[in-house]
Amino acid sequence: MKVCFRALNDVIHEIAYDIGKDEEWHLVLPHLAKAWADFCKALLTEAMWDNMGYTPSLEEYLSNAWTSSSGPLIMSHASFFVGHMNLEDVADLLERNKDLIYNVSMIIRLCNDLGTSTVIIKLLRRSYKPTEFEMILRILSLRKKNTAYGAERDRGDAPSSVVCYMREANVPEDVARKHIKELINQAWKSINAHCFGNVETPFVRTFIDVTANASRVAHMLYQFGDGFGVQDGDIRRQILSAVIHPVALN
Repeated sequence: MKVCFRALNDVIHEIAYDIGKDEEWHLVLPHLAKAWADFCKALLTEAMWDNMGYTPSLEEYLSNAWTSSSGPLIMSHASFFVGHMNLEDVADLLERNKDLIYNVSMIIRLCNDLGTSTVIIKLLRRSYKPTEFEMILRILSLRKKNTAYGAERDRGDAPSSVVCYMREANVPEDVARKHIKELINQAWKSINAHCFGNVETPFVRTFIDVTANASRVAHMLYQFGDGFGVQDGDIRRQILSAVIHPVALN
């Protein structure tokens, strides 16, 4: 752990120096260090839950998960690259847009939870014939109610928002997934309000665009499953279509 901490500490100092140079790197460092500390603490909380076999309520899960999603960490770094602003004003920028960062982080986390729940189903579908696949699903559904989330559990991940809501409300998976999608829609409404609101300065406008794009990327990555952990044909084609291949005009 000491080696890992030293490597992370070196990277944080290097990023701070790249941003602030000789004169102002010390102004950048506290913001980055706090963001990484909060992120690691959130991951530790999830690890403790998993070690204890504890499933939190959805509210308790989300109060920690919006930080472990890496959203605040990403936005803390991005805030230093949104234009020519005084470094002392970065903390104020993050604080005034805390609601925006929260909702972007919620989309990252909830889309991840919805997308990763389908990983094991995709792996099974590729490995067996259709008749064998249906038989295996029936056997698994009898052995374990939450089979769809077995892949994450095998990796040692803590329960997702879907599992937390299923157990808290005592509802089936499809009802839980519908509820999570409603939470995603609510988060998007809040983000859209920021996007179309009055923005007083150009760098705040740029920061809002960056945060909104982060949520768009997350939504795309997990739209057809775990596009981050399982980089199969769906997400590959989507990225190539959006970034590489030209758009046909005819």
